[in-house]
Amino acid sequence: MPGSAVTRDFLPSVNVSLGEGRETSNNASTRPFGDDPTLTRREADIVVSQLLFDGGAVTGQIWRFGARLKGAEFSVTNTALNVALRAGQAYVDVHRLREQLRIAHENVATHERSLGDVTALADAGRGRRATWCRPKRGSLSRVRQSSNRTASCARRKRLTAI
Repeated sequence: MPGSAVTRDFLPSVNVSLGEGRETSNNASTRPFGDDPTLTRREADIVVSQLLFDGGAVTGQIWRFGARLKGAEFSVTNTALNVALRAGQAYVDVHRLREQLRIAHENVATHERSLGDVTALADAGRGRRATWCRPKRGSLSRVRQSSNRTASCARRKRLTAI
């Protein structure tokens, strides 16, 4: 962590301050002069300091900030991995649903063919009426329901493909 405030505590520091100006003073040392005397103030100050020993506080701060940085890196990596996982799951779901839709279309087509065959047999008089009525009554409604569901899925697929 070069250049951070914590690592700078290891380096020597030099503080320089200069001051100049006029001031009016009223205290025990200036009262004998009469009215509040106006003084001209001039001062210069140079302080040089170097950290010799602080009980490991600066080193602890460096380790703490390093750990916080690593934690933030792991948090960003975790978020990126979660986004990638969701994208992969969405991709797999789309393929699974498309396959289900294809199977549903095949199923409807097979049922319609079977119903057509049974109806043709009944119209030709080569089948029992019970054989013809049962599929027509139950299967036709199921075929229509399945076809409606398939059409609904196809509409949703077109809407989400945009």
